[in-house]
Amino acid sequence: MMRRLEFSSLWMQVWKRVAESEGWNSETDLYEYALVDIEPLEYDGDYIDAVMFFFDGTVEFHLQKEQDSSCWDLFPIEVIEDVYARINLK
Repeated sequence: MMRRLEFSSLWMQVWKRVAESEGWNSETDLYEYALVDIEPLEYDGDYIDAVMFFFDGTVEFHLQKEQDSSCWDLFPIEVIEDVYARINLK
């Protein structure tokens, strides 16, 4: 549980960097999102290939084959750690 709380804070910090680089502000559309590609990570017969950051603060992992995303905290802690290690914001 503690690791998930730690990652909640870490993902919020990354979200802030993404929001800043995207220029999000009070005028930004509520459904706006940014996709940050990562080195694909094998997961459950698919690959996590990106992290999606939504304007509302939601962070999701995108699955390549499924072409859908799910909230980061639904994944095992080891997967969360690996995805976080692959984030490369310039």
